[in-house]
Amino acid sequence: MRKLVIALIAVGLAAVPAAATGRLSLTGGYALGTRAMIGGGPAFGLSFELPISRALSFELGSGYVQAAAKDDPTGLRAGTLRVVPLEAGLRARLGLGRSLALFAGVGAGLSLPFSSLDPDLAEAWEAVGFNIEEKLHPSFSASARCGLEAVLAPGINFILEARYRFLRAGGIWSIGDDLGSESAEGSFSGLSLDHFVFGLGLSFALGR
Repeated sequence: MRKLVIALIAVGLAAVPAAATGRLSLTGGYALGTRAMIGGGPAFGLSFELPISRALSFELGSGYVQAAAKDDPTGLRAGTLRVVPLEAGLRARLGLGRSLALFAGVGAGLSLPFSSLDPDLAEAWEAVGFNIEEKLHPSFSASARCGLEAVLAPGINFILEARYRFLRAGGIWSIGDDLGSESAEGSFSGLSLDHFVFGLGLSFALGR
């Protein structure tokens, strides 16, 4: 997986002209899981873009997604799910005049998912002398997005976008008593953490 991410970055950077001027984008919005077991929550994004041509750019992106997780017999217990994506990809633009443009992009890379138990659930287990732990593994992710970009001022653009991210994660769980005499553990894989992200933000030209 790590080799794939490195290869995507290397290929993208190799296609960027030496004198290219980059853009930095910051977005915020709302994330919503595609399964009933995953709810919604805040989402933030950060990306750095380098033009390959007038209409095509190479992009490196990261962000933060938080959502409520409901009790799932095949995966996570009730609590909070957090995802930090690290992706590389391409972005294409279609101008709609001097100040508007449509854009679409695809990306792939590694996502770092984290989960924490609902405090009330954790306290209920602790009250009877047991502790539960869950850990999710870093996993491959891919995303596609589209949106609208509008010029606000020289070098500053407004962004409105929608993104879909494909993410299948695996992990481990364990439960044990405070005395260490009773314990159980197991693993799960292929857990769907797919989600939509709807956001808005600003894009800044660098090197001007």
